[in-house]
Amino acid sequence: MLVETEAIILRTYKLAEADKIVVALTRRAGVVRGVARGARRLRSRFGAGLEPPVVVDFAYFEKEGQELVSVKRAEVIRSYFDLARHRAAWEAAMYMSLLVGELIPANHPDERVFRLLRSCLDALSEVPGRWERVRRYFEIWLLRLSGLWPGMARCVRCGREWGMSEDTVWDKGELVCLRCGTGMRVQPTVRRAVGAALVLGPLEFAECEVPVGVGRLTESLITDYLENR
Repeated sequence: MLVETEAIILRTYKLAEADKIVVALTRRAGVVRGVARGARRLRSRFGAGLEPPVVVDFAYFEKEGQELVSVKRAEVIRSYFDLARHRAAWEAAMYMSLLVGELIPANHPDERVFRLLRSCLDALSEVPGRWERVRRYFEIWLLRLSGLWPGMARCVRCGREWGMSEDTVWDKGELVCLRCGTGMRVQPTVRRAVGAALVLGPLEFAECEVPVGVGRLTESLITDYLENR
């Protein structure tokens, strides 16, 4: 079956002498993995369409029972090669692309993930100097969409709601009150910043002050998941 959809190229791998394995986040089908025959040849029909991160008009054939699809077309709609002039922003863009491949299972359609990555790449291109805030926004939302974000309103062990100025604790994969656990402190400013991310777009969030603790929390969640999956 031929599938045609918009996609963001997440990463590629060399395959044999002339081909590539392509990992793409599609608008219609989620993350797909496929083979692009001849993609490494000098006069490949794919051109720059398989150089991440890039948004492409994507077409592929899929057969039931086969894990890898056959990539037929990847025509550039929007490239982010301008970010190469800003090393930190470029690395953030590549990190976000790779993280999608790690947290989102293959063939799990969710257009929200596509829109999230596209909007954050656009934001990086517009405000590359604020790459870290865009990255934190992306992490918060990707963790939420993948079902890994913890409840932030109350202690998951005793059920008590937090006070406005109350510190909480990240303990053994759960956000709890000080009476129920010990571990990394999560201050109220972190919870407020997370709340802002959930109602703002990435460009608006990039204008906000983002506490260092937000990054500590998101990175702990990501590390815990990758180490225990």
